[in-house]
Amino acid sequence: MRIAMPVSYGRLSTAFDFARHLLVIQYEGGKEVRRSEIILEEDVPLNRARRLEAAGVGVLICGAISRPTAGRLASSGIDIIALVSGSIEEVLAAYFTGELESARFLMPGSTYEERTEWRMKCRDRQATPVPGQSPS
Repeated sequence: MRIAMPVSYGRLSTAFDFARHLLVIQYEGGKEVRRSEIILEEDVPLNRARRLEAAGVGVLICGAISRPTAGRLASSGIDIIALVSGSIEEVLAAYFTGELESARFLMPGSTYEERTEWRMKCRDRQATPVPGQSPS
């Protein structure tokens, strides 16, 4: 499993669409095996989504994300956990302990209801095939 997070100074970037650095953490057997960084030079949502797809990312944890980008990622099968805020290490630990839904990691100005609604919409999009790809 590969988890991606847009990062800036050891914390999640506030908006995926404008982030320039993406941390990708690979896990095997429940243990972290590698970290790598992707420099995002693409500004077009479709191209950003393609970069994550090519990197084999299965989960994106981020702050804000635009609907076009989220739609493309979700339809590619990438699970999006948006409206998250915090340090990289704390967010990762919370993800694996199931505590990421805590208000402590909620992006300022967001509500738990917005986060829940966002995830529901992304899950609905995962059922919609990506144009040009056959359904799995």
